[in-house]
Amino acid sequence: MICKNCKTEFPDDKVYCPKCGTPVQVVPDYNVLDEEVLSSYLKRLEETGKLPSIEDGLLLRKKMPRKRLFVIIGVVLVLALALLLSIGLYFSSYSYYLESGKEALETKSYDSAVMYFTKASKKAPEDGDAYYYLGLTASKEQDYDKAEDYYQKAIRIAPTHKKSYEALIQLYVDRKDYVSLEALKEKAPNDTIRGLFDSIVSGTVSFSKKGGTYESDLSLVLSTNGTDTIYYTLDGSNPSKKNGHIYRKPIEITDGETTVRAACINSKGKVGKVSENTYTINYSMPAEPTLSPEGGTYTQNTEISITSDEDCSIYYTWDGSDPTVSSTLYTGPITMPEGNNILSVISVNSHGMSSRVIRVNYIYLP
Repeated sequence: MICKNCKTEFPDDKVYCPKCGTPVQVVPDYNVLDEEVLSSYLKRLEETGKLPSIEDGLLLRKKMPRKRLFVIIGVVLVLALALLLSIGLYFSSYSYYLESGKEALETKSYDSAVMYFTKASKKAPEDGDAYYYLGLTASKEQDYDKAEDYYQKAIRIAPTHKKSYEALIQLYVDRKDYVSLEALKEKAPNDTIRGLFDSIVSGTVSFSKKGGTYESDLSLVLSTNGTDTIYYTLDGSNPSKKNGHIYRKPIEITDGETTVRAACINSKGKVGKVSENTYTINYSMPAEPTLSPEGGTYTQNTEISITSDEDCSIYYTWDGSDPTVSSTLYTGPITMPEGNNILSVISVNSHGMSSRVIRVNYIYLP
């Protein structure tokens, strides 16, 4: 070795020049051939997926020392093992299962799709996509109950999973299941999800009285569990903005048969589920009036009181004729006239129906 400072030659095992003391600069034993061979190995592995052949190995042995060759081969083996390991990890990953399931779904291989999506759900149980696609697969197979279960599960584990909300909304609309639709809307976690319901009607109309036969007029109240406007008809036709009345106050149901049909209609004109009830009003005859005191003979000046139902008016005569609404209206106690007289009385309700005539004989002898 020659000192770069004083040009003195000295043995290779020295690290300082024995003459001037200058330290020896050690140059790494670098061989360009090593890098070329390693690059060749890696390129061959990438292109073919195989290690170089025995002939390639013999060629390397001729070009470089055996020790260096073994080092390079070891590096190549480690890289190959790492590559194989990464490939193996991908083919058992959540992404692989999910993408493979989508491909199977597109080709209508539903059994394979279910298998892949199920594996994906186990790899990432906190992610809603796998359950959404399981629901989509079930829907493609027309198993809508199972599809609903998967969509609901996706929402439970991922409350803002928009695609699952959209799928459930469509499923409930197709079923006309507005009760479930309203319940789903109430669970919406934010304005974005609530906005998905803007194009549909989720409210259902409730009636304060059940359909049936009644003896008096009804004041029917309509209500909804949604926020949309209620429209109704009374002729049996379906309500709409063009064919219907906006509900603003109770509907008065009177004599005869009336069919009430009502539905919620949103701002975009979409009509929800139509609810219907039929009411038959058969007015009953009012009760007979009651007189006090009873008929008989009296010697003292006596007043006669008459009572009836609250919605009734009372009419009477003293000449034995049948009273009508043109007869004397009872407004308070009547003074019993002298002699032998017949008091005839009826009650007339608000619908103009009259009770039976009541006749009572009063004899007043002062």
